[in-house]
Amino acid sequence: MASYRKIRQIMNKRELQLLEKAFTAEINGALDKVPHIMQTRSKLADKLCDEDLLIKVKLTLRNNVTIEGYELTHAGRWTYCETCRDEPDPENS
Repeated sequence: MASYRKIRQIMNKRELQLLEKAFTAEINGALDKVPHIMQTRSKLADKLCDEDLLIKVKLTLRNNVTIEGYELTHAGRWTYCETCRDEPDPENS
């Protein structure tokens, strides 16, 4: 398994922030029962799709409105979660 330090060497801060945004969209979608995709015009999202960390998706809602965006792949979710391991727990600080 790759460590946080190795992932940080491979990915820059903007890439990790985009993965975090996609992860947050998934969580908010599950909690609020809204679409779970991240919408962005960032070319960086396409780069992360090429690296199989994000996938482009299209969702059609009940009223025939189609929305496009990105969601995490399993590799993207794992990569993002690996970066959180070394961060201190704010409740125990």
